[in-house]
Amino acid sequence: MSSMRSPDCLLLTIITLASLSCGKAYSNYPDRPEMKTTVSSAQESEAAKLPTAEPSEAADSRQAPTPPPPPLVVAPGAVPASGTVSITFNLVPPTPAGPYRNRGHVRSIWLTDANDTYIKTIHAFAGVRAVHLKRWFSFTNNAVDATSGATQTTVAAGMPITSSWDIKDKQGVGLKTGMYKLWMEFTEANTPALDAGKKAGVQAQVIDNTNGYEFFVLPFSVGTQASTKVEPSNPVFKDISIKHTP
Repeated sequence: MSSMRSPDCLLLTIITLASLSCGKAYSNYPDRPEMKTTVSSAQESEAAKLPTAEPSEAADSRQAPTPPPPPLVVAPGAVPASGTVSITFNLVPPTPAGPYRNRGHVRSIWLTDANDTYIKTIHAFAGVRAVHLKRWFSFTNNAVDATSGATQTTVAAGMPITSSWDIKDKQGVGLKTGMYKLWMEFTEANTPALDAGKKAGVQAQVIDNTNGYEFFVLPFSVGTQASTKVEPSNPVFKDISIKHTP
């Protein structure tokens, strides 16, 4: 019996080995869907274990900061002005006289920069008749920022006028050294409007032919040192003195 079993065992062994070999080969065949699924699931499982990439705050912190804007450029020689500007002159009635010589006159003094930009009124006697100071109103837009009193009687022999400026605008903001203009206006008459299309600083307008009316503008400078400017030429605003004391 032993001689009969040996061939059977050998045959069985061969068949078993062949089956295992075929099964292994089949299991490695790429078209098997269950293997694809198994491999894909394994890959997804491994990928899930990997750390997720997140935005790097450190990278953002390494970016160069935005540079600040450049400082404002100040014109050469322009520095904050200090002190006070004092204005004095002798007010002499104009010739010929205006119709309200015996009733009184109105007057005003104001300041602009070198480009005729309004700064501040430092002296005004006008009251309800201020509307006849046409040049002054053209700068203030009828919004008077200062007044010192009502209409005054014109003194035939003249009257001394004194005023001062703290070198600030009407909001109280300090200004810088540079060129400025002193404007003065006087009338003892009802004045016509300024010529159409002409600025207040333009002379020889219709208003300038009004009896009892006078206007004058005088440029001056404010520096870091004390200075005085004297102007004697105007017949109404006589012997003007502009003195800057830092």
